[in-house]
Amino acid sequence: VFDRKKAESLLNRQRALSDETGVPCMVVVGDREVADSAVSVRLRTGEQLPPRSLDDFKKTLSLAIKDRVRDLA
Repeated sequence: VFDRKKAESLLNRQRALSDETGVPCMVVVGDREVADSAVSVRLRTGEQLPPRSLDDFKKTLSLAIKDRVRDLA
C-alpha cells in the first residue's frame, strides 16, 4: 500500500541530502512523467526545469558528462 506521507518525507530527506552533498540535479519520475514518457529535472539551485522526453534528457546528460558541464539547464 502506497503511503503518500512517508513517500513525501523520504523525498524531502533526499532533497536535503542532495543539497548538502552538491548533487547537481534530481530527476523525478512520477505518474505524470510515466504517462508522458518524460522526466522532470530539479537543479541544485532549486530551479525546476520543464518536463522533457527521456531521450532528450539522455542526450543532455550524455553531453554534460562528456563536456564535464555541471549545469543541465
